[in-house]
Amino acid sequence: ATIAWFAVVPGIIHGKLEEAFNAAEQKTGRKIALGDVRLRSLRHLTLSDIAVADKDSEQSAITVDQVDLYLAGIPGIADLRLSEVSVNDVQITLDFKDGHHNFEDLMAMLKTSDSENDDADDEKTPPAWKRYITPLPDVSVNDVKIVMPSVPLVASTSLTALYANNIVLSAEAHEAKKVIKLTATVGFALDEKGSKNEYASTLDAEIMGKSDGALMVTMPRNKDNDIPGLLKFGDYAIETQTLT
Repeated sequence: ATIAWFAVVPGIIHGKLEEAFNAAEQKTGRKIALGDVRLRSLRHLTLSDIAVADKDSEQSAITVDQVDLYLAGIPGIADLRLSEVSVNDVQITLDFKDGHHNFEDLMAMLKTSDSENDDADDEKTPPAWKRYITPLPDVSVNDVKIVMPSVPLVASTSLTALYANNIVLSAEAHEAKKVIKLTATVGFALDEKGSKNEYASTLDAEIMGKSDGALMVTMPRNKDNDIPGLLKFGDYAIETQTLT
């Protein structure tokens, strides 16, 4: 039975993912490729070399080196449920042209989807894919880089790249409410009067609903513990902000 599981399951899951990717391609007009599916153990699957192209283009907009999926048990194919998801080495290529960027279509699609969900009947049957992530699995994401053209911010200072690492998403019950917790290290690269500097902040958030939660972001600092010049005002500097 174990040998059959290792032999059959990757092919079945690869087929299901291909079906889902094909449906997403039809909806978004973006090609989506999946390199390989490997079964590491009875409860551990690895997806590799995932790529999402720009709309109506062969150019990759998003690439993911590897996604590890951990199952909550050893179920049949019909009732797979995830307990943990780990995503590694993500590159997002952001491009600007004539005042627009290459993700506007996806953002508009997400906004429309949110609006439709708000208007939907509460009794509406949830999408089939939601059963795989209910309850919400622990999610971790490492090594995210956004490649982009230089963006002028203030005089002699431009934003040249964005980064994120150690992103952890988890859900827990708190006073009869489901609380989604998010922690991450986020960073950015600046060209400051010809000097290249990278800064990083830590982010800690709690989300309890669409309009309920809290966010704390620490002051961004570089390897020399200095803050960006654009946050300095004479002898003063913007300090850590907590948003609720």
